[in-house]
Amino acid sequence: MNQNVAFKTDAALTSGGSVRKIIPTDALPSGILVITVFDAGWNAIAERVTFVNNHDYLFATSMDVAHWGLNKRARNEIEITVPDSLSANLSVAVTDAGIERDTSDNIISHLLLTADIKGYVHNPAYYFSSDADSVIQNLDLVMMTHVGVVLSGKM
Repeated sequence: MNQNVAFKTDAALTSGGSVRKIIPTDALPSGILVITVFDAGWNAIAERVTFVNNHDYLFATSMDVAHWGLNKRARNEIEITVPDSLSANLSVAVTDAGIERDTSDNIISHLLLTADIKGYVHNPAYYFSSDADSVIQNLDLVMMTHVGVVLSGKM
């Protein structure tokens, strides 16, 4: 993850046997995780691309308007408050409310998903739209179809 080893363990497989390991993901940042299984000679024998979603890219803010400027090119002041435990760099975009919004992609889906995958992902913002089981399973299907094509991964 981010070009670093996130988890490493040894497993002894016997003929016809299986091994189960749990990867602790609570401390990992949200993003694509490539799981690679190596043999004793460090040859990759299996690989799986998965997504860790710890929701660490979201936080609650509040916004207050300190000064309304209702005339053309009038000055407006807004105050955005973030929780005390966070430091943040924020940007504000002011747009016309009458313009139709493109909801198929957003900054979260771009930074966490499509920037790290080669190829087309249809409607990437959908995969961050809810925590419903169907959305999570669909994101997992996207990860399975992109095995071996993650930019940061090596096959």
